[in-house]
Amino acid sequence: KNIEPVVDSYLDNIENTTVYRYHYLDDNDAEFKRLGLILEESPAEIVEPRGTSIELYAMSSYLWKGVQELSAKVRQLEERIIQLEA
Repeated sequence: KNIEPVVDSYLDNIENTTVYRYHYLDDNDAEFKRLGLILEESPAEIVEPRGTSIELYAMSSYLWKGVQELSAKVRQLEERIIQLEA
């Protein structure tokens, strides 16, 4: 229902969102640190509607779109290299 393709660029947001290593308040400091984003710093598209957590499926899709953008950039660079070599 109401399906539409994403045309926005997510790559800038991915590049500008810091990934952190951290412990929960009740974690033992000797344990491995967790890896993740800070909710308040995360792109709105990956925050679940209540605003209390990150929606992992949305985050995966967001990253998928970023990979598509990177892939397009790589293809453009490859084409430039081929043109320069010719």
